Amino acid sequence: MRDLGSRNGTRVNGKKIALATPVKSGDWIRIGKTKLLFTTDLSQAAQDPGDCDSKTDSKID
Repeated sequence: MRDLGSRNGTRVNGKKIALATPVKSGDWIRIGKTKLLFTTDLSQAAQDPGDCDSKTDSKID
């Protein structure tokens, strides 16, 4: 995963990224205001996106 200079930034597990960053199953990705769960396990895919709030919500620069 890499941010290509977007205005709102990209975060993986709450950390703002710019350079290529590896992601693994279970990682939360935030692109602007959109939250995504990266998974290779379909049982995780049913989680409510609100579940990621505690992991990714932080002040956006």
